[in-house]
Amino acid sequence: HASSDRTEMANSSDGAVGPGENNSRPEKRINDSYALGWTGILNPRTVASAQFSFSSYYDADRGDGNQGFDNTKLGLPSSVVAQISGPPYFGLYSFTSYGGLGEYPRANNTHTGAFGGQVSRVLSNHSIRAGVDLRWTQYLSTTLGSPLRLSGDPGWTQKNYANADALSGDSIASFLLGTPSSGLSSLNALTTFMYRYFAPWVQDDWRVSRRLTVNLGLRWDFNIPPNERYNRLNRGFDTNATNPVNAMINRTSFPNYPTVVGGLL
Repeated sequence: HASSDRTEMANSSDGAVGPGENNSRPEKRINDSYALGWTGILNPRTVASAQFSFSSYYDADRGDGNQGFDNTKLGLPSSVVAQISGPPYFGLYSFTSYGGLGEYPRANNTHTGAFGGQVSRVLSNHSIRAGVDLRWTQYLSTTLGSPLRLSGDPGWTQKNYANADALSGDSIASFLLGTPSSGLSSLNALTTFMYRYFAPWVQDDWRVSRRLTVNLGLRWDFNIPPNERYNRLNRGFDTNATNPVNAMINRTSFPNYPTVVGGLL
């Protein structure tokens, strides 16, 4: 068994501690692994062995001080806050010539289980071995994305709104006027993937003479297509499928509107 926990509390680049902090507070790198092996002599010519291992890796950059923040404290209407996807967080704010505020968590877990077994047998001038290599890898993503991101630039407070210059305007002043330069809201699907790998093999070390040994073998690798536990894995685009937005069209008001087609598989 082996394990390690590398946890770092980096200094927030904007100096904030709590709501608004950023820059990996904390940064997590946690490893755990277990291994078990067995070897048995079945008879004077036959030896068998088996190995099992399991490993887990947690990788995260979090901004825990931003979690649970009530965005109405920043003046956002409760009707807007109710439409922000995901759990409550402070959000992300960037301003030209200033440090950014806020951080959403980015994390993933990887679990890998593996089994390897083999049997070796000596027959006259042949040393025959056969076995299998089995691996299961589960990958979980818990990276939220950017449910609330706003930015500001000096454009609306510079001397001439149509001409940029380096001596006038301030991005935070423009933002406080209610004129942010951009904004977006995105929420990632929190996926759980399973990857399977199987590889049976056989090998014959044939001692043809005292000075010549021929190695013959075959290994067949099977990489099974990944599976997503909640059926959220895209595998192409169907140009003929009816798009879900088609059901939202008021056919009474727009009786001749064509069927909206195209969707992910």
